[in-house]
Amino acid sequence: MKKTILTLLFLISNLFLVRSQEKKELSLEEAIEIASRESDNAFIARYDSLIFNLQYKEFKTRALPQIKLSSKPYISQDITSVTLDDGSEKYVNRRLANLGVNISLSQLVPFTGGELVLSSSVNGLENYAPNQYKSFYFNWLNIAYKQTLGNYNEYKWNKRIFDSQRDIEKLKHIQALEELKFEVACAYLEYYAQQALEQHHGLLLDIAELKNRNSKYLYGFQRMTKEDVINNEIEYQQELIDSQKIFDDRSSEMALKDLLKLPDSARLKPCFDDSLYLSIPENYNLENLVERAIVYNVQTANNHQYLERHKAIAKNDFNSGVTWGIDINAGMNKSERHFSAIFGHPENQYKVALSISIPILDWGEASHRKKRLETELRLSLIKGSKEEDGFEISTRKEIQEISYLVKNLKVDKKLLSLQLDRIAILKEKLNADRIQELDFIKAKSGLLNSSLNYNSNLKRLVFLIYKYRYVSLWDILNNRPII
Repeated sequence: MKKTILTLLFLISNLFLVRSQEKKELSLEEAIEIASRESDNAFIARYDSLIFNLQYKEFKTRALPQIKLSSKPYISQDITSVTLDDGSEKYVNRRLANLGVNISLSQLVPFTGGELVLSSSVNGLENYAPNQYKSFYFNWLNIAYKQTLGNYNEYKWNKRIFDSQRDIEKLKHIQALEELKFEVACAYLEYYAQQALEQHHGLLLDIAELKNRNSKYLYGFQRMTKEDVINNEIEYQQELIDSQKIFDDRSSEMALKDLLKLPDSARLKPCFDDSLYLSIPENYNLENLVERAIVYNVQTANNHQYLERHKAIAKNDFNSGVTWGIDINAGMNKSERHFSAIFGHPENQYKVALSISIPILDWGEASHRKKRLETELRLSLIKGSKEEDGFEISTRKEIQEISYLVKNLKVDKKLLSLQLDRIAILKEKLNADRIQELDFIKAKSGLLNSSLNYNSNLKRLVFLIYKYRYVSLWDILNNRPII
């Protein structure tokens, strides 16, 4: 009884072990979904987008009202110089305390670049030595406006640049997520091609082993020469070595697991359906894909660069010319010896200050800087145009390649199917002892070449389709835009 129980436990444990070692089927869509959740690149894309969104919100708050409450109480004792009534100076040892509170409301004026400030404050001063007295000051309301006069508005320029950068960051975020899909698709197809190659080498190894076994059997009946037996043995051992190299190569599997953050112990079986890729619609607009690729990858970034250079030129023109500024202050205040008295009838105050700055001699620094900035702008325009032309040529060539790959794949798939049929026939002939050595060599070469061509073209097709998901932001498989 005990022996029976132990046997059952052993069988059950082996059953669970076999099931745990079974390969889990994984489609390309499932791999992309896992990577979108778990991969480092997905987290990086989300955090990059979050950081810029916070930066943009931080910038927008500059145009909102700012309220501040401040206070700077202090007590001091030091020797200072004071002016007497007769105009003479005298050093006295002073000891005093000061307590004040100020509240202010500041507002940037976006369309002018100036700043408007409303403030109110109360302050108390108590002197202990050499004479003891108290004094209070109350600023009921103070209105201040500061404005630089000219046609350069720093805030407007920064807003245009931030808005342009925001469009770029939105594109970068979407493209980063699509580029992750591209990386997963490439890694997945590499592993899929590796698995297909393993299967085909497995078939050839079975035939070589069967040939080797049959030759030894026939040699026993003197129906095969010793040389043929040796040749078949060499062929089998060579096929065994070649197959083992393929079976031991786990680089593509490990690359996919690393991208998906899967443990090394995970057993994956790629489950890929190529029918969707062989039925790609031929009515996608080539010009539309090329235009979108240029806009999203070249023009948008170049336009942002041009905008920054125009700002630098405008700022240089403003700083190198005559600059004017105006500072206006007006308000009501009151100062008294007693605290209750400061709430009486206030006194009006105002101040208007006009500033002017005229550069007289800078040895041509501003002029040289402007020429440099304008030259850099012209150079960036030339480089941008050249970059667009080169990008258009390479993009057009790759997109046109898609239709050729689809046609070639259909032929490759048919040839691969025929090669597999021929291998099946050879196995039947082996069992009937009617195989010719030349037939086996042709079948082996044909199968490996067809497998190589098919997988190579399939990887290239998937590469281009997923590449232009993030380059043109276009889903070629379904012929529709991503954004």
